[in-house]
Amino acid sequence: CWQWHDAGREPLPDCQRTDTGLALGPAALSQLRHDQRGLARIQSAGQFHYHHRSGRQLQVPAMDNGADDFQRGLVRGIVAGRYGFFDRHLKPRIAANFDGALPFDPASGSAWVCRGCRLSAPAADGQRSWVGGTHWQINTTGKPVP
Repeated sequence: CWQWHDAGREPLPDCQRTDTGLALGPAALSQLRHDQRGLARIQSAGQFHYHHRSGRQLQVPAMDNGADDFQRGLVRGIVAGRYGFFDRHLKPRIAANFDGALPFDPASGSAWVCRGCRLSAPAADGQRSWVGGTHWQINTTGKPVP
């Protein structure tokens, strides 16, 4: 495991990925650097996770080679392979019942979600997109945007 913070990244001992998230032992917990909002960013085996000071954890997609960022106070989270949106306390605000999702657009306040979709193979520049299925936009309460 690696811990990411403003100064870069550093190894995080006593940390292992499990089927349900991360197992953080006492050494890992004592070394976590939580930001001013109580969040620490951890990478394990190519997956990113947020850890809240309260003990909550959330796997998040990678975006631009790092953990997905919060937009409009929400971040995409992955629970049992499905996507939803979570607040800064890592509490669910829009249930994880989408097969794919993009972050909220800061300007419009909407996010694209899909069901029955899958990630495409990487393009030459490494970018991937959601293909197939049904796609639509939602607002920050999870309601469809006309």
